[in-house]
Amino acid sequence: MPWLSSLFENLLVVILTIIVLAGGIYMLLVILQYGLKLKSGGREEERLTTLWQENLNKRPLDRKVDHSDH
Repeated sequence: MPWLSSLFENLLVVILTIIVLAGGIYMLLVILQYGLKLKSGGREEERLTTLWQENLNKRPLDRKVDHSDH
């Protein structure tokens, strides 16, 4: 059955192609993220922390829960 070996070979090529493509996309995203960190100088982490702190400060500290419907 020579067609079985060619089928196996083609399947292996497809799987390896998908793995290489996924690895390439992952590496591209890592490089883009690193470039963004270099460009912003790490300021996005400070902004996220500030935004998180502002949201915490805006929330009322003691929420009154209405248990009358239970």
